[in-house]
Amino acid sequence: MLLAFAALATLVPAASASALTGSTRLHDPSIIKVGSCFYGFSTGFENDPLNPSGSITEYKTCDPTAATGWVKVGNIWNSTPSWIVKKLGSNPPNIWAPDIKVINGKYYLYYAASLWANNTIADMGVATATSITGPWTDQGLVTDVNYPIDPNVERGPKNSLYVSWGSWAGTYMHLLDNATGKLSTTNNNLWMIAKGIESPTIMHDGGYYYLFGSKGSCCSGVNSTYYTVVGRSTSITGPYLDKAGVNMVSGGGTTVLTGASPKVAAGGGDAYERGALKYFAYHYYDANNAGRETLDIRQVTFSNGWPVMGAPLS
Repeated sequence: MLLAFAALATLVPAASASALTGSTRLHDPSIIKVGSCFYGFSTGFENDPLNPSGSITEYKTCDPTAATGWVKVGNIWNSTPSWIVKKLGSNPPNIWAPDIKVINGKYYLYYAASLWANNTIADMGVATATSITGPWTDQGLVTDVNYPIDPNVERGPKNSLYVSWGSWAGTYMHLLDNATGKLSTTNNNLWMIAKGIESPTIMHDGGYYYLFGSKGSCCSGVNSTYYTVVGRSTSITGPYLDKAGVNMVSGGGTTVLTGASPKVAAGGGDAYERGALKYFAYHYYDANNAGRETLDIRQVTFSNGWPVMGAPLS
């Protein structure tokens, strides 16, 4: 996880503007626009008396820019699904890194479960709902292959669906079954698309797929070192090359976003769209608020085929 910085592109420090407003304590955010409102999903927080199971937590704003008015909607569930406890051998203190998508008119919320004391065992699961605010029905295991934390689901050619995940074991991708939202049973290809990144998320623009990921370390407040890198490919399954032509499987990745106090570290990102506009949501650690995890959002534009991060929304 602790890797040297890659070649710099249009590098943006996280501390370059004011913050969003409202309840913005989101870690590993995933954002979706539904109707006139935005909904954000966050990793659950340990030892939260209002969320004792450490469930994924949902937030909402109806501000047209998603910059103000964030409020907490609630927790996805009140107790951790029993299959997770059984597979991990104990109850995890929290559920990680959600990814929200619409598949066949239904909301699919992907998530990861693991234990800090064991970085070799993890499970990816999914819950579904017909309304963005639930109730959510857990659908069980998606995969337990290659430490599948930080799931991200994206559309590929011909309306295909792919899920990527990644951390210490590398970043992998697998085709999903459009009918079930789980791994395809007819195409078992497993593509490695990067090494040394977490929180993969993919954005499509102008004939390229752009793979964003986090390098450095998370989850240590102001001692965190997260920063965000990118590579691109003409195929959703890769290879993803950075601006210097280095494959992300070989450690490549062009740095596009870093942290600077008081917005320390910048990672755990998620790409989403508002109409034709593209955005990158991520968290930083607020040095002015005891290192608390905090949501930030930037519009993404493109110059000469590479992403450019705008100023944070405010």
